[in-house]
Amino acid sequence: AAARCRLLGALSPFFAADPRGALAPTLGCLLAGAQLPAALAAEAAAVALTMLSFRCKAELAADPELLSAYIGAAHAPMPAVTLDQRCRLIEACTRTALAAPPPPPLHPLVAPLVPALELALPPLEAAAAGGAASEELAPPLVAALDMSSAALKQMRPLGGAAVAELLAMLWPAWLRVAAALAAPGARPVAAAGALESLCSMGQAAVRAAGAAFAPLLAPTAERVVVGLQHTRAPQWLVVVDALVDAFCDDASAAASFGALLDQLAAAALPALAPPAEERPDLCAALLRTCARCATLCASALARAAAAPQLVLHASRLLETSRHIDVLSQAVDFLRALGRRARYGRDPAESAALAPLLGGEAGDALLGAAIRGLPDSLPLASVPLLADVLAPLL
Repeated sequence: AAARCRLLGALSPFFAADPRGALAPTLGCLLAGAQLPAALAAEAAAVALTMLSFRCKAELAADPELLSAYIGAAHAPMPAVTLDQRCRLIEACTRTALAAPPPPPLHPLVAPLVPALELALPPLEAAAAGGAASEELAPPLVAALDMSSAALKQMRPLGGAAVAELLAMLWPAWLRVAAALAAPGARPVAAAGALESLCSMGQAAVRAAGAAFAPLLAPTAERVVVGLQHTRAPQWLVVVDALVDAFCDDASAAASFGALLDQLAAAALPALAPPAEERPDLCAALLRTCARCATLCASALARAAAAPQLVLHASRLLETSRHIDVLSQAVDFLRALGRRARYGRDPAESAALAPLLGGEAGDALLGAAIRGLPDSLPLASVPLLADVLAPLL
């Protein structure tokens, strides 16, 4: 069976010449093969199904009946197929659906993901309410989240409004999962990969919807802040980075993002008090978010009451840290801030940012420069320090 499936996958370019005569029975054969209990045959069939999206995408997309059968393959039971291959198949089905005449039939692809997410919620929410979650709850939840991410990642060409329509189905479940994973009782599930999958899905959704994500911005940011407060997990900041990317051109969002930075700093900085090296992953993630704000949305940084604390923290790390990723992110943040203070298009914004590199932060920067930066500072970061020190001259 595995050999037959591989052969069908290899012959798929020839099926495009006769969609009805060859493609339809091939699709049926591969779908049946992917549901076999034997891992070797099922995996080969799933790979061949994925290949059809590259070799026969136009033919599948042009025939509503074939396309419906192909999209149905995304959610067919495939007990022996790995999650990675299931996700690749979801991506293939999404790409093929987007090639269909508008509007693309994405609802049948996305709708089954909602009950898959909701099915994992009752035991997780029970644990969040005071019980103790078992790691056994993680695999079905991770599968539903990863498959949702796989579909959303392919939807960026679709356009924000269409993606926002689909997110209206998915996002209530995402918010519920986020609230549950923030609870202490759900930590075994979060640590087993569910939190990383949740935040990857959040990132994919924001990137796909772009500015059309605006109606979901406030509840999503609230869940992220609460999650960071309770778990101090750096994965939450991946969602914040995507939000900054999506809304950096919206001047009206600057005050909201300034307040969000304050909340993130209040949640993370206490965990990074000396010795900060206890949480280099969280430290690097927070600095990466600050660097993104300084580069793309400096007006938010200028409005953040916690900005002086964040800059001081980054400045002191140049002299004390021995973690390459932390040092690299600290330099990127301070350099972006220095460049916006010197070359920003808005004089008022530049004037508000320049003092952030003075005072205690300036003393720490000059002290690090005079006494010698740590030998663990990445070589690529050394010349970037010119932009950090220039506003002090």
